[in-house]
Amino acid sequence: MKDERRPICEVVAESIERLIIDGVLKVGQPLPSERRLCEKLGFSRSALREGLTVLRGRGIIETAQGRDSRVARLNRVQDTSPLIHLFSTQPRTLYDLLDVRALLEGESARLAATLGTQADFVVITRCYEKCSPPVRTTKRFR
Repeated sequence: MKDERRPICEVVAESIERLIIDGVLKVGQPLPSERRLCEKLGFSRSALREGLTVLRGRGIIETAQGRDSRVARLNRVQDTSPLIHLFSTQPRTLYDLLDVRALLEGESARLAATLGTQADFVVITRCYEKCSPPVRTTKRFR
């Protein structure tokens, strides 16, 4: 969706991010040609190039000299900023991720409790004991 209040490069970048979030473009996959992206998204080539430059700067896509642009892998430590950007511009993504996390954590705890061995429980207990103790205070929160 085009928005006259924001720079066109941001609108283009968000449109391509949406394709990544929706799974249309996958990690490591080459981006379609500029012509195809322009047709699909409805932007001019110059606007598309500006949007791609924004995404390169955020580390969301990468381009090697003489090769196609590809969706970047976001699993390295220095790649946390693109994820933060996605969460800040697409808050629904963060909420979806938190929902999935809650489901996985609960199921993981259940499986650990039912399938764990005595040795597993000892390891878990030792890890728990290494955690910092809770802060106790007499002050009331308002």
